[in-house]
Amino acid sequence: MSTVSKSLLPAVESFLGRDAHGGFVGGQSLLSSSGSTIATCDPGTGSTLAEVTAMTAEEINQAVDVANDAFKKTGWSTMPVNERCALLHRLADAVQKNIATVAQIESLDAGKVESQAAGDVQNFCDTMRYFADMALHMNPRTTLAAKGHQAW
Repeated sequence: MSTVSKSLLPAVESFLGRDAHGGFVGGQSLLSSSGSTIATCDPGTGSTLAEVTAMTAEEINQAVDVANDAFKKTGWSTMPVNERCALLHRLADAVQKNIATVAQIESLDAGKVESQAAGDVQNFCDTMRYFADMALHMNPRTTLAAKGHQAW
């Protein structure tokens, strides 16, 4: 449970107010079978932000297996590049729409001022769009300008 005293956005307060945050596995939030959690703290104040499930090594390995299986057996790996790019743009759009909420959580978690965290979140959105567009419009053997490196 959050012990942060700062005025929080309602969505942030709801997110941090959960009893425990599970690991995201196979599209579901799962708590560790051990019931153990790890406190994540605001580095500026030391206040507990939230409790995160402490998954066992076996649960982590299972999560990796589920992700690997999903990659191989779902449409993502065989999906046409333009459809993947559209989905990545939708992800960037969803984050952009919620930038204040995501930035406030990042600010608390990283100990940054919110304006800097908002810049980081904006950078994430821009980066997602950049690489989605690059995948769509570039030939895989196009030379990239990377000083001191051979890149394509």
